[in-house]
Amino acid sequence: MTTAARAPAGLAPGFLVASPTLGDPNFDGSLVLMAEHHGEGALGFIVNRPGPISVAEVLRGLDEGLAAAAATAGRAGGHVLVGGPVSPERLWILHRPGAVPAEEGAVRVGTEFALGGSRELLEALVRAPDAGPFLLMLGYAGWAPMQVEREVAAGAWIPLPFSEDLVFSVPADLFIPGGGRPETIDSDNWERFFQPDGTPSAKAIVEGANSFITPRPASNCRRRVS
Repeated sequence: MTTAARAPAGLAPGFLVASPTLGDPNFDGSLVLMAEHHGEGALGFIVNRPGPISVAEVLRGLDEGLAAAAATAGRAGGHVLVGGPVSPERLWILHRPGAVPAEEGAVRVGTEFALGGSRELLEALVRAPDAGPFLLMLGYAGWAPMQVEREVAAGAWIPLPFSEDLVFSVPADLFIPGGGRPETIDSDNWERFFQPDGTPSAKAIVEGANSFITPRPASNCRRRVS
């Protein structure tokens, strides 16, 4: 995915890729989903950093029956994401409203997604047969008024346009972690961007001046995840 510079205003919905100049270990190699951006500040969530707690563990902590229902429905896999350094004890639920509607007061992310955090929402997403995928995240990233604008202008973040496919799935490529370090994915190393079970190690490739993917590995990656 090749990106072009854009104005720092109106960053939500969208993504921010951490640059090495940010200098904050909380965001090394992170891809941040921007949920809100307005005059009072900004709200975002890291979406490529699995935490040490599994989804199954969270569900078991709430209700063994809920955990069993999630396992039966195939919704207990994966880990809870580290959404950010602010309020790391707070659980957020990102989902696409449909069979399970957005809860009252939900934070809307674009036109297709919503953020909530209630136990009732989580239970509905686990038990409803057509609920669709969801992400659990602990904590969030927050910015004071004009803070993220200054950081983007300083080159600490690379804005990306919003893509619905990047929220829950890998459409074609992989994200190169490491905060923009020089790196090329070629025929000799492309397979190391997949886990031993064949799943991608992250969500998208960000190509730019320092990192790019050559054509044959790009085709191999697309076939692997399709």
